[in-house]
Amino acid sequence: MPQNTVHVGARIPEDLYNTCSTKYKNMTTAIIAGLELLVEQDENNSSTEENNCSTEENNCGKLKAVIEEKNRMIQELRESLAKSPDPVELAEVRAHFEGLKLLLEERNKRIDEIKNEKDARIQELTREINRIDYHSMKNSETKQIEAHGIKKWWMFWK
Repeated sequence: MPQNTVHVGARIPEDLYNTCSTKYKNMTTAIIAGLELLVEQDENNSSTEENNCSTEENNCGKLKAVIEEKNRMIQELRESLAKSPDPVELAEVRAHFEGLKLLLEERNKRIDEIKNEKDARIQELTREINRIDYHSMKNSETKQIEAHGIKKWWMFWK
């Protein structure tokens, strides 16, 4: 059964007309072939666009997953940064620590000096005591201390 047809009139360049006249037996066949080709290309483009859309949806899904991963990493880094000490405060603590370390070193040096002075003073006093004891022993006779109320050994009969 023949299809219903519609008359179409169009003006085309002469070169295109001559090319179509040599390839096709009449202009109606050439116009129908050209229009069918355009419709087919539109269908291919729409299916390609649908494929592009599905590909873009897949890409969007992948990009969303990447964005979520990046957001999770950013959150972890923020939490880590919140837990880490403040750099300014850390520098102040380090400076305070260095100051305390210097004070401790000075204190230890002073303690060593005092110990040396103490040892020297003890030696000096020991020599002085020995000198005094030597002179006192030399100048006086040795005396025994008698206890009250105790009898002499030769008086045991009394």
